[in-house]
Amino acid sequence: MAVDPAPARGSTSDDGALAVLRISPRPGVAEPAGNVGDWRAEFVWAYRLRGATARQWSGFIHLDGVTYMTVSWPKPYNDRAPSEYTDWPEEKRWALKTLDAARSQLVDIQVATAADGTYALTGHSAKQFSAGGKKDLAYACIYAYVRFLVWLKMGELEFEGEGQDGDGYYVMG
Repeated sequence: MAVDPAPARGSTSDDGALAVLRISPRPGVAEPAGNVGDWRAEFVWAYRLRGATARQWSGFIHLDGVTYMTVSWPKPYNDRAPSEYTDWPEEKRWALKTLDAARSQLVDIQVATAADGTYALTGHSAKQFSAGGKKDLAYACIYAYVRFLVWLKMGELEFEGEGQDGDGYYVMG
């Protein structure tokens, strides 16, 4: 889970966003290692907070688990027939709509360029980016993916938990 804790600056602003990225070994890979191609990254949940207190933030950040398992970027909500989601709980419908918003925000992030067409760089030679409109959900998704990359490169994989089907998950040691 990753968090973009951005305090609201106005009544229509969000206080931040949360995104959950599920990582599992890619099917057919017997022993996943430090290669990003050995893993499947799936965004499975997203949430926006508005008017949240510190206590509410703490409650959201320390969730016990997420029960919505979908594909990497699930089919957009508006591309589904109503029969696909009429039986879904409201939380699952809003999570999907929020993932759709995250996808839109990610598309709006652009690499900044200088007048001559080269990349605009910071004083430390990092690329600069710009985005139109909101970007809280995009940042939460980016933070989740970067956290996965950090976990992957640290190489401290421990397999934990065994579900009903004998499946589990890897955690950082």
